[in-house]
Amino acid sequence: MKGYKIVRNIKGKHYSFSFLVDGELRVEYKYRKATFPNGGKPPLFVFDSLSHAMEAYRLYSDVDIYQCSYKEYKGLLTPNIIYCGVTPEGTVLADSVTLLKLVK
Repeated sequence: MKGYKIVRNIKGKHYSFSFLVDGELRVEYKYRKATFPNGGKPPLFVFDSLSHAMEAYRLYSDVDIYQCSYKEYKGLLTPNIIYCGVTPEGTVLADSVTLLKLVK
């Protein structure tokens, strides 16, 4: 499936971007390589459309948006269960994410 991933670029490396997830839950993404959740950690997050990604992005200047491909998460969790109902609109859970093209 196609989606959009917001990442933080730190010294040339791409990391998951979230105001709620950091430290050992942070995931490093590599361009054009499939990325998976760190062993036993929650699924990855992507946006279902560029407009939803841009809406979430608008408050931050130090992040990039990539078009990505992803495999949809098949487990029982939902974004709202993981973050107590505070996930941005258009958030989708994924079992793997591959960054394809820098959009912004």
